[in-house]
Amino acid sequence: GVTLPSNCGGFPVRVRDIRFFLQQGDLFEIGPTDLIASEINIVVCDAQYLRNNISWDDKYRGVRCRSKQHGVWALLIKQFWLGLVRLQAGGVLIFRFGWRDPGPDDPATIWYKKMTLRLFSVMIDLFGQVKEVKSDYYNALQSSFYVCCSNFNRSKFDERQVAKLLGINFKYLISTRIEDSNELDILAQADKIRTDEVDTRISDMLDRIEKLRLINEGSRRWHAKQEELREDPRAAVVLPKVPKGMSDEDLAASMSVYGRVLRVDRGVDREHEVTVQFAVLEHASIALAALRNSCAFGEEIRQGVQGERMPCTALAAGASGRNTTAAAANGVQPTQLHNSVRNSADNAVARQVSNGLGAPSGAVDASAAADSGQKA
Repeated sequence: GVTLPSNCGGFPVRVRDIRFFLQQGDLFEIGPTDLIASEINIVVCDAQYLRNNISWDDKYRGVRCRSKQHGVWALLIKQFWLGLVRLQAGGVLIFRFGWRDPGPDDPATIWYKKMTLRLFSVMIDLFGQVKEVKSDYYNALQSSFYVCCSNFNRSKFDERQVAKLLGINFKYLISTRIEDSNELDILAQADKIRTDEVDTRISDMLDRIEKLRLINEGSRRWHAKQEELREDPRAAVVLPKVPKGMSDEDLAASMSVYGRVLRVDRGVDREHEVTVQFAVLEHASIALAALRNSCAFGEEIRQGVQGERMPCTALAAGASGRNTTAAAANGVQPTQLHNSVRNSADNAVARQVSNGLGAPSGAVDASAAADSGQKA
């Protein structure tokens, strides 16, 4: 993998495995010849265009572009350029994208749709199969989705000089003096291979993504209403303290790694005891076990408004009850939240919520928190 170093604003990579090699560098600056990996069979393009408000420690020191649209399109094209140069015949490319349709009269959406048709036409030309994938659970309400392209045609990639095409368009986005992103003309050469049939196929794909998002939105509203009607007072975790400056939104985001958070209630002084109300009792139990181990939010955390106070050291000293086991089974590491709170300037925990390509106004919601920094 390639990722932006954390001292430049990239998010730290916690993966450690003898089979995994990490190359640190700014994707905007490295070229195909700088890649250490040689022959590869799977490329995952999951980078996020970072800014100060979406970076590690709120300090982004990498390359900056004229606008968010300049940056996210340049970054995506650069990932394709780097990855496809090394991808072997028959290989797989997976990338994150985003689509939200506010209506046919939005200028930003009109521009974005045109660029999308060009980009996907190139992918359909180079791969035997191109399919969209959107989870019904993870980021279901977001405009983001993944595109899986399989059976890479290496000879066609070389014959059509697609590497040169991607390189030229990346440099155009980095160096152009055009300020208005709606005036950018990206991948214009792809119009030569576009057909009405392919455009319809791509449009149908985007329509399916939009319908799924709207269905999930409606489902979430219904479930939220039902949860409010049957709110369980035992599904609350009471924190004796939270880090100074941590907002309710940041706290809810950090707690949502354990389950669905209904709300955050603070005391009158807003500095001490805080109650996090979960939708499900089991999620509160998992959070309680993990937080008592980490001591990230004080030494006495209890479950339920009238719950018994228990020092975190009592559980960390050796208790390994059902809640601890449940937390481990769900992949929750007690140090995960603690380290994030300790190291982040605003104590906001990075979550996997990003939307791939960024949003033209109203077209795509790509301003959610980054999950991986600049990595491909």
